[in-house]
Amino acid sequence: MASAQLLKVTNTIGKGVRGIADNVVVVDDRVKEVNDQVKEVNDQVKEVNDQVKIVGDVVQAIDDKITAVINGTHCLFNRSKEMFNPNSRRW
Repeated sequence: MASAQLLKVTNTIGKGVRGIADNVVVVDDRVKEVNDQVKEVNDQVKEVNDQVKIVGDVVQAIDDKITAVINGTHCLFNRSKEMFNPNSRRW
């Protein structure tokens, strides 16, 4: 009788352990899925960072050109003022 009760308890514990093991496998699979998704997000963030850098480079190039135009116009404007100023050393 005692061995029958012991066998019953052992089976009950075995079923519980198998259930826990199955749950661990399910959780492990979900963690793998989350890791894959995080990797995808990291890859997308890297792509966005690369694109932002490209945009930053383009904006810097435009800014440099605008600065050159402003400086060029400013110099040209000053030269024009000197050319048409009767008090200028040029006259």
